[in-house]
Amino acid sequence: MKIKYASVALFAIASFVASAVAQAAGSPPVHYITLEYQKPTPGKNAAYVKMERELWKPIHQARVKAGNIVSWKLYVVSYPNGQNQEYEYITVTEYPSWAALEQPYAGIEFSAVLGEEKAKGMRGKTGAARKLVRRDTLRMAYATSNFSQSENKVLSVHYLKTLPGRAEDFMNGQRDYYLPMNSDVAKASGGASAWAATVVRYPDHADALYSHVSFNAHSSLSGMESNRFPEIQKKWESKFKEVSSQQPATRTRIRNELWRLVDQTETK
Repeated sequence: MKIKYASVALFAIASFVASAVAQAAGSPPVHYITLEYQKPTPGKNAAYVKMERELWKPIHQARVKAGNIVSWKLYVVSYPNGQNQEYEYITVTEYPSWAALEQPYAGIEFSAVLGEEKAKGMRGKTGAARKLVRRDTLRMAYATSNFSQSENKVLSVHYLKTLPGRAEDFMNGQRDYYLPMNSDVAKASGGASAWAATVVRYPDHADALYSHVSFNAHSSLSGMESNRFPEIQKKWESKFKEVSSQQPATRTRIRNELWRLVDQTETK
């Protein structure tokens, strides 16, 4: 049995062209990330996590092996939380290229991975376990070299909206300060810390509440302490003052969230 999924539409021509130019110039391929915000059926959180682990994780692991995706991770929202929370879990899937989103399950035989019986019942179990609230598609603009391979057990997630005409200035700050500074932190932590800055490709900027999402990844909550590497802070102190004085004029902070890793695929 093989379950076929409809191709994902190419959301933005500009993004496709940017990726093609980067690869033609010899740069590493531009990766993309989808965030799927999940709301479990009331009282069924444990059933939802079990469904993701037993049915979908093996499928995603097969996708990693086939080269369709780089990784798949399941996170639970630790902050904010509460009964009226819009979503409680997020599945994060990293793709090696824009083209990979077009046929995300190409060549994957669901019955071969799960067995015929599980494959037949997974659609019904998925729908019964959760509601997919929405999906974001992000382009990774800048990231530390270890971001895709790190466990990223804790994610501090920042949703940002650039102000009119200031997107380039905002991204310059990401490139000139946050990327090299976080690269130093990643190296000093032995790869336990990672960072990525992304641009929202879909929904389009005009429709989205936020235009950029950044991720600070850590191996633990204690790893989030900003004073762990005083020598790095000293090195980047003057640049931090410069960028921190400029950034408020380029963007507004929509919200921050803290995600904790529940499960993930193994890297290829």
